[in-house]
Amino acid sequence: ALELEDTNTKPAEDLPQDNDSTTNFSDVHKMHMIQTLQGLLFIRSLPEVSQQEIREKQIFLPPPNHPSKKKVIVFDLDETLVHCIEDFDASEVDHVLTIEFPNNEIVDAGLNIRPYAIEC
Repeated sequence: ALELEDTNTKPAEDLPQDNDSTTNFSDVHKMHMIQTLQGLLFIRSLPEVSQQEIREKQIFLPPPNHPSKKKVIVFDLDETLVHCIEDFDASEVDHVLTIEFPNNEIVDAGLNIRPYAIEC
């Protein structure tokens, strides 16, 4: 089992950013690994949720209007189907998505859809 310790990790903002032309492949992987470990440490620090709290927040959806029409939802957590492009002015993108954050900041994100992802 992998033991996670909260030592010798720099905050992600102290690491080289992707858009820095001096960033090399090794730095990008190092940044990804540190961000992943920081995420795991954060998750491990969260309090356990009781079954009672889960039951209290449970919702029941109404029956479907058209039971013969099935829907599938796919969570593409590792960006294998859809990839976000930060600097879409320098790269060709399939779609531009405008995102508004809770602090009212608006950001345009470029999206590329992997070949044949829609056909599946």
